Amino acid sequence: MYDTSKEVAQLLREMADGLEEDRPVAVMLADQSIVIPADANLKVEYEQAAGASEVIIRATWAIPVLILTHSENVLDSNGNLYSVLVYRAWKTSVPPALAGGSTSRIQNH
Repeated sequence: MYDTSKEVAQLLREMADGLEEDRPVAVMLADQSIVIPADANLKVEYEQAAGASEVIIRATWAIPVLILTHSENVLDSNGNLYSVLVYRAWKTSVPPALAGGSTSRIQNH
C-alpha cells in the first residue's frame, strides 16, 4: 500500500516512466504484485460532491483469456508433468515473469 505522499509520488513516477518507455509497471497493492501493462488505458478524473473533492487516477486493461487447454501434457527432463494452456494473444510485450511463450503459458499440473 502507498500510505505517504512520497510513496505515491514514487509510484506515479514509475507509472509515468513506464508510459513514456512503453513498458509494463509492477506495483504492490493489497499484498499482490500487479502488473500494469504498457498498453493500459490511463485516465485522470476529478469529482466534487458534498463539500469534498477527489482526483482519481484510473488504469484499466484487458485480462488475457484462456482460449484452449491443449489435449496433450508436457513432460520435462525432471519428470514434471505440465498442462499446456493457450491464452488470447497479448497486444504488447509481456514481462518475462508472465510470459511462457508468445501466446501460451505452461502451468504446473
